Amino acid sequence: MQMRLQVLSEDERSKVHESTLEILSTTGVRILTAKGRGILAAAGARVDEASQVVRFPTSLVETALRLAPKDFILGARRPGCDLLMNGGGCSLMMSGQGT
Repeated sequence: MQMRLQVLSEDERSKVHESTLEILSTTGVRILTAKGRGILAAAGARVDEASQVVRFPTSLVETALRLAPKDFILGARRPGCDLLMNGGGCSLMMSGQGT
């Protein structure tokens, strides 16, 4: 048996993505470390040192999303219990943590 769970429609996903790009480019994110702000500035983000707010151009975010791996492994403390994320499976976690 195969189960498919779709929380958002393609249109809803697109709206969330566009809204996120707008917030990142206009409101930005406060980055408290000077080193982090420097790295982001070198990558093309707009940094306001006085407020420590970094604003991300849409092109920077889109490039980062293209380059990021689509799946990754959450390493477990116990051997053999690693969890592949975005690998097509579904897992139930009892740790109480948001993953």
